[in-house]
Amino acid sequence: MKLYHISDRESLDELIPSIPRNYFTRNGIEDSIRPRICCSIDIDGCLTGIGYNIEGKEFNVYEIDIDERDIYKPSRPELPDSEWSGELWIFKVVKCQKIARIRVTRGISTQDYTYWIDGIEHKGELVRWEWEVIDE
Repeated sequence: MKLYHISDRESLDELIPSIPRNYFTRNGIEDSIRPRICCSIDIDGCLTGIGYNIEGKEFNVYEIDIDERDIYKPSRPELPDSEWSGELWIFKVVKCQKIARIRVTRGISTQDYTYWIDGIEHKGELVRWEWEVIDE
């Protein structure tokens, strides 16, 4: 199965699981215990999974060829926007190949969702990002 991962890092030939450092992991909203590689079945899903303002930013797109048995679909308690972002996790080191460099051009708000911090309800906003290939 082909999956995609985006990164601002250049020239990766393998991806190593790590715990993302973001608002959700710092506040106990998203799993902050299991190291993983975050990926998706398409570039749109990768960008949605980032979850913060990335307009104007550039990323490298990496393709991963992996057996479906090595892919984990996080539940909503593990990742609050999982059902909309389509983010998938891989728990082992994998080989990858850079296939393009993209620039994010603008975001479009598409969905609100709810998450909790210390029992207090918060609202999140799912954003779909438009992007263009700038180098293949």
